Amino acid sequence: MIYSKRSVVVEVLLPLTFSLGAAVAVLALGSDEPISALSAFFSGPFRNTYSFGNMLDSASYLILTALGVSIAFASGGFNLGGEGQMYAGAFTGGMILLLLPEVLGGWGVLLGIGAAAIVGGVLAALSSWFKRSLGVSELISSYLVSLGIIPVIDGLLSGPLRDPSKNLLSAPSIARAFHLPRILPPSSLNIGIFLALGVALSVWFFLHGSKRGYEFRVAGGGSVVARLAGIATGLYGFWGFTVSGVLHGFAGGLAVAGTYHAAMAGVTSGMGWNGIAAALIGRNHPLGVILGALFFAYLQAAARSAMLVSDFSTELSGIVQALIFLLITLDYTTRRRRGGIHG
Repeated sequence: MIYSKRSVVVEVLLPLTFSLGAAVAVLALGSDEPISALSAFFSGPFRNTYSFGNMLDSASYLILTALGVSIAFASGGFNLGGEGQMYAGAFTGGMILLLLPEVLGGWGVLLGIGAAAIVGGVLAALSSWFKRSLGVSELISSYLVSLGIIPVIDGLLSGPLRDPSKNLLSAPSIARAFHLPRILPPSSLNIGIFLALGVALSVWFFLHGSKRGYEFRVAGGGSVVARLAGIATGLYGFWGFTVSGVLHGFAGGLAVAGTYHAAMAGVTSGMGWNGIAAALIGRNHPLGVILGALFFAYLQAAARSAMLVSDFSTELSGIVQALIFLLITLDYTTRRRRGGIHG
């Protein structure tokens, strides 16, 4: 699909406005202290460098997972295994960095994050292979692979690999030499956000500024034109889905090196799933997903702020996120049926 600058901005901002309105409505109706809750909701994420930095830190990983969803979609697939791919990437990156000698420094970080990205790519490629060899839907197989890999990793982290000195289910911490530099201490924001933005710009340039990217998008549409032009739709589909997994795995490795500094249970915090929402908000456009990721990160930070100063509960926060996801999905489905979305 060809996007004008105006269409990208309008199509991204419109659902954000409706989503924000839905969040405000739930806050006003579901809390006995609506004024305090709304005040914290809108100002909380910006009240200090700690809150603001942590919000941007979450956004950096959501950018990568949303890009993973978007590039799979552009190639004609839908990756529902992002959570497991990111989880496996975080686990692999954490264990590799735990084993490497500190003297490697930045090279060690590259090895750890690179291994994380490869593992994510392998898991996604497996689902793509299932489709092409066995006729199993990528959507189903990626979800099932993700569903299976997470408890295996949790079992390892709660058993033989657990650090007994920690209260969390976690492996030992990686060496300080492998920590990504922080930007806004005491928040967890680190240089990973620049890497995420760089990846988003690179994906945008590839898809919308190169011949291969054009062929990639045409192949993803599954059009007769692609077949008549001799474009290898199956090959582009395979590599698109694989790169989707690479981006999810990369996000996991980056999260360990930049924020958590250890392979631990629950490290992804649903970012693989939330990346789907961020991608849909951003219209699956590489630049749009940046806005989508920032919005979703803000939404989570705002909900936490509201919970601290009012009776706004975790359950209501979940309702807000579910409602927004529903609105975005309905909008996406409606536009797709009308022909407003193409691969």
